[in-house]
Amino acid sequence: MLKNIKIFKISIVGLFFVLFATTNNSFSSTDDVCVDNIINYNICDKAKEIQKEFATQLPQQISENLILRTIASSDNMLIMNALLLYNRSYLEVALRQHNRTMESINAQMNQSTHNMMCSMIPINDFVYLGGGIVVNYNFEDGEHYLTINVDNCE
Repeated sequence: MLKNIKIFKISIVGLFFVLFATTNNSFSSTDDVCVDNIINYNICDKAKEIQKEFATQLPQQISENLILRTIASSDNMLIMNALLLYNRSYLEVALRQHNRTMESINAQMNQSTHNMMCSMIPINDFVYLGGGIVVNYNFEDGEHYLTINVDNCE
């Protein structure tokens, strides 16, 4: 009889854990991600809105060697795909000529991407309210180069 009581107590503890886990932010559902900000603004709807607005302007030449090709949204995220108008070997040769490393250019790309995204007020506000941006960079031959996540603009 005592064993049954212990099992019952464990079951209650287990049930409590399941209830706690399903309501805790670390296990949040899509709806929680969408409105988990200081004003309960639905950032997922905003991601869809931004995606639709930007998509009409694509592809867009950002610089001499960079084209922003596509944008998609998923929950509170914007996913952008950018095309570098050169290949990896061209980049590596240019880096060697200027005594730079791949790590240094990756850090520069990361900083430039953050600066570009966060300098646009609507995007800055989007990120501040819990949105995120993923930028995938690919070389002109289709090889993936770098993925940069922008999840804060501080």
